[in-house]
Amino acid sequence: MRNFVINLLRRPDRKEWFTKNNPYLKNMKFVNAFDGKAASYRHIHALGYDVDKSWRDPKHDTRITDGEVGCFISHYNMWKLCVKLNETIYISEDDIKTSEKDYNIALEYSKKYEFVYIGQNDVNPDTSREIDDQVYIPGFPYNLSSYFISPRAAQYLIDSDIAQNIIPADEYVPVALKKGATQWGLKWCGVKDPDVKGFVTSSDVSLSGLNNDRVDAKFFRYFNTHVVTVATDESKATKLFDSAEKNGISITNIGKGVEWKGTDMSGPGGGQKINLMKSHLETLPDEDLVLFVDGYDTFFSAPVETIVDRYLEDGAEVVFAAEKDCWPDESLAETFDLSAPYPFLNSGCYIGTVKVLKEILQHDIKDNEDDQLYIQHHYDTVNYNVVLDHGQYIFMTMDQDNLVIRNQDTFNEKTRTFGCVVHGNGGDDEKRYFDRLYNQMFGAVQRINYLPAYGKHERIGEDTLVVDFMSKAQCEQMIELSEAHGGWEPLPGDKFPAYEIRIKELGLWDELEAHWVNEIYPIVEKYWHPLKMYGLRDAFTMRYSMDTQTSLNLHHDASLVTGSVKLNDDYKGATLIFPRQYTNNEDVPVGKCILFPGQVTHGHYCDELKEGTKYSLTMWTSRYEGDVN
Repeated sequence: MRNFVINLLRRPDRKEWFTKNNPYLKNMKFVNAFDGKAASYRHIHALGYDVDKSWRDPKHDTRITDGEVGCFISHYNMWKLCVKLNETIYISEDDIKTSEKDYNIALEYSKKYEFVYIGQNDVNPDTSREIDDQVYIPGFPYNLSSYFISPRAAQYLIDSDIAQNIIPADEYVPVALKKGATQWGLKWCGVKDPDVKGFVTSSDVSLSGLNNDRVDAKFFRYFNTHVVTVATDESKATKLFDSAEKNGISITNIGKGVEWKGTDMSGPGGGQKINLMKSHLETLPDEDLVLFVDGYDTFFSAPVETIVDRYLEDGAEVVFAAEKDCWPDESLAETFDLSAPYPFLNSGCYIGTVKVLKEILQHDIKDNEDDQLYIQHHYDTVNYNVVLDHGQYIFMTMDQDNLVIRNQDTFNEKTRTFGCVVHGNGGDDEKRYFDRLYNQMFGAVQRINYLPAYGKHERIGEDTLVVDFMSKAQCEQMIELSEAHGGWEPLPGDKFPAYEIRIKELGLWDELEAHWVNEIYPIVEKYWHPLKMYGLRDAFTMRYSMDTQTSLNLHHDASLVTGSVKLNDDYKGATLIFPRQYTNNEDVPVGKCILFPGQVTHGHYCDELKEGTKYSLTMWTSRYEGDVN
């Protein structure tokens, strides 16, 4: 008997566990499972598969998961192999332990039965039928974890149209076997009270090897998703198209070559977008998804797959963006959930099924009427689950107080969420902030190749060191990046505020942190032995100018060891002074880094700027393990 074990390449731990716990299995061969987590709809469709888009889990009312898709295809491939080999085979998932006794019983009965379950869980035992004291016909056997299958049974399982209508294999097989018994006279059974144990670790909560636990599962992206915009002048939509390209997104512009009749959008208007979308929806299958984004003031910060994942998590048929202002008719405010962080519908971004969008957009609208007002009136008139993205989990509408770039991703500090699409709705000020966010996200990301320190340092005062850090050209580059970013302002809650920009916002954090770990930490730990470094805590460029801030009061840093780099010297005044050590940075060359204890002993200040603009780079290290901003 040939014994096959389905195993994911990324789970060698399960392979090892299975081998150890099923030592009696001979002639055992591990076969690669189909990894549903790595598959997309486009991928499985190219392989000749599709999913049943109407199926819902009867217990949880959720869609099929990526693990269930992978599990089904893995078993389906084994059924095809069984037909090809033309012999009965044993198939097991990699996360179960079966007893030798149960295996031998199933092996013996596989000589006269064409399908024999071992690791089944009978969820409908009242309808089961007795055969003898060893095997029976389960009412509804769940968990396709281990079984014997004949070529004839395998042929029956693959002869249906199931490959084009995938549901969980656990649910398909028992239904198919019952039909097969009637149509083909298939004989099948299950071992009574099988002794089956599952592989469980801290990260595994289910006993069904290739299936995900449905509570935490990632639902399969089983839709054809069409990304659509309206941009009658594509030169105004460069941010959208460029960000789409960077995220591997293909956009259909239904406004290309169309004369715009939807007003100049300085006030209400945009009804033409609705009419164009109506026409486009008629060309698409009802079960497909449409992701719509405005053309001139949006950009992507995540791929379509992430957007669809988040859409599926909501369980809604359509998700509209939400914003902080009720526009254009404030009298409608009371019709929305005012307790939500972003209560009001924004029509500039949405995602949903073609079928439901057709119903929402079925009403008449003139090209010059307002599209947002139109959708505000009609979005909740359909008998489907339509929601607003109140938490900005997908769509981020403009909020200058809370919308930032964090770790090269869009982040809302109010809702504590990372978004996928940024919409610069609002007036000129909002548009400028939108441009700044885009530049932070895509325009200012460059690499600074910091100078090696070679373990060398120079003392310039009591417990004050100077090391090589940056060239003059690199300093100029950092100044240019900071100025291009803009938005110099004191950090919230800073007791000694200065005009500064966090290095993380410039997209330069990873390289800086790596340089500290590799080049600076060894010097610090050797000089201040037995001190131990706990990580780079924060870093920011600082700017002193005659029209903003000209000095900085005496203070200590929230840092174990601080690094300070003079980025330019074409100014007068604003000298960094350590009064207790009778030391300053006046004669320290541009690009050199001063290292000093940040707390208590090395209080410091900057005296008055007299001329020009001063730039510096300041770096703080963690004072203890887990010390973060």
